[in-house]
Amino acid sequence: MGLSDEQASEIVGDIYQMGTDLTMGIIPVNIFEMLAKGKTYDKDMEEAREVGIAEGLDIKVTDKLRKMPKTNEQVRGRQTPTKEAKPKRQYNPFVGED
Repeated sequence: MGLSDEQASEIVGDIYQMGTDLTMGIIPVNIFEMLAKGKTYDKDMEEAREVGIAEGLDIKVTDKLRKMPKTNEQVRGRQTPTKEAKPKRQYNPFVGED
């Protein structure tokens, strides 16, 4: 889940505290809010999806290539691979031939 040891131990502590509170008849506000959000999650996600699609259809999409600056720059040189030039051996009269 990607939790550190400190975060995991804090969550376990919260679970124990929640169990103790519920046993005593205390319903914490954050638990109530979490359950209320869970009840309407599917409906809220469907509405957000529909709004996102509607907004996406209203937006005019333009081609980014058309916004690029127009230049007459052309690629110069050969587009094929070339061989590297080998260094020429220089003759040294004081060193024997290989």
